[in-house]
Amino acid sequence: MTSSADVLSQKSLVVILAYAPTGLGHLRVTDALFHGLPSTVTPLLLGSQDRSIGLLHRITSIHPLGRSLMEWTQRGMVETVFTSIYRRLLNTRADILYSQLSTILDQRITVAKKVLVVSTHFGLAYELSRIKKNLEKEKDIQIILVVVVTDDSPQQLWYVPETDLTFVPSAKTKERLHDLGRRHNLPDIPIKVVPYPISPRLTEMGRTNRLTERKSQVDISHHSQIHICIPISGAAVGLTFFISFIHELHHLSDRIRFHIIIKNVPYTQQFINTLLTLPYVLVHSSTHDRELVDIYESVYHQYPITFEITKPSEQAFKALLDPLQIGGAILLFALPVGRQEYDNLAFLRRHKLIPTHYQEQWLFQKYLKKLDFTTHEKQSVLAQTHYWRGLTLPVDSIQAAGFVVWCLNQGIYARMLEFKRQTNQTDSHIDEISPEGVKIFWQKISEYIRQVI
Repeated sequence: MTSSADVLSQKSLVVILAYAPTGLGHLRVTDALFHGLPSTVTPLLLGSQDRSIGLLHRITSIHPLGRSLMEWTQRGMVETVFTSIYRRLLNTRADILYSQLSTILDQRITVAKKVLVVSTHFGLAYELSRIKKNLEKEKDIQIILVVVVTDDSPQQLWYVPETDLTFVPSAKTKERLHDLGRRHNLPDIPIKVVPYPISPRLTEMGRTNRLTERKSQVDISHHSQIHICIPISGAAVGLTFFISFIHELHHLSDRIRFHIIIKNVPYTQQFINTLLTLPYVLVHSSTHDRELVDIYESVYHQYPITFEITKPSEQAFKALLDPLQIGGAILLFALPVGRQEYDNLAFLRRHKLIPTHYQEQWLFQKYLKKLDFTTHEKQSVLAQTHYWRGLTLPVDSIQAAGFVVWCLNQGIYARMLEFKRQTNQTDSHIDEISPEGVKIFWQKISEYIRQVI
């Protein structure tokens, strides 16, 4: 049988990875898929030329009114109306993309017969679906349009007609998207479930002592430095929270060293300048999004990162990694922004990768009362934590810092690093939590291409 590498390496096949500048999430997924391709494949990277998408994303992420408006448009009838308007708007902007793709195809030495376009943003996917038939006819080619849903969130905008394949992280999202299509009389589209694509650079197994280093950091009898990574979102959400949190956490434990990964732009400059005065903080920055993604992965390779504090965006899916793997840090989630981040947390709860709501509130109450676990509680609570890969933090920055240290003293993190991957049928969708999402994705793509040629 023809291998995936052979299928994807055909000279007559053009592989294009398309993304949009709405924060770093879509780019991270694109980067993960890029690094998962066979070395014989040289894909083209296609970024949206619509800068307004990124500006809108930032406004709706950091401004309270903008955030409320975004969440309002993500539910019920309002979502339906907003989706309809947004689809029409995107359809009017497809001319630039048509010109871009025409130029790419015309400049190739080898005449293209098939074009595989993988889009990690629904905006570009709509534009691509709008021009797909005309471009196929004009260039005498076959275009395979693939959409990768970058959150486990069945929002209407992710249902893009004219797509050949849509990939989602769970069967739940697949079923709900199909329901949405039927309810709104949209053309049926093929939807496949694959584990969320995590960068192969993060799924690599660490040095033989990587797990030992992480365990020493969560051992209260040790005095080794504790390395915490904080990737700041592209929209720079939560800067005030993080300044206060960093100060308080270092006050509670001088073992901690912070690694801040942040885009260097005018609206983050004051935050960066403040951090540069703190000897226990290392700032890793760049003015370019694509470079920032590489910096993030390099930090994990260079330092024994044991904790990552992040929004439950696409970063939440690093919970699929083992603590033995390079990217297998314990995840501590700050306040969700937008429906998709609540949906991502729901995915982790379904798979027991974070505590249930009840367990979460019970832990918070124990912390607020400054109570240690009883012997019985240690047996009952810690017996479950070896499935956990993350925890949610209190909204208040001071309480969040205190909660982090309290969990350390209670031995919760030490138990979490004894992580046991589920292998039985207690989870009916066990296939959704494999760390090999990128590999499985390209296998599915190769199978599809073999069927249509």
